[in-house]
Amino acid sequence: MPNIPRNALRSLTLLVIWEMWKERNARVFRQYGRPATEIVDSIKGEALLWIKAGDTALANLLVRE
Repeated sequence: MPNIPRNALRSLTLLVIWEMWKERNARVFRQYGRPATEIVDSIKGEALLWIKAGDTALANLLVRE
């Protein structure tokens, strides 16, 4: 991906993997799954929390889009 800082891409990748891991655990251990749209909304909400916690690289990436 051209012109995307490595830190921002790393943060976004970790965030998506984290949310996918939580969803996988919910499906396997609690037999509860959410639609893809809810998972995407959850990723967006978590991204905002990461930004509030000080992830400036992710903040700069999301402001660009």
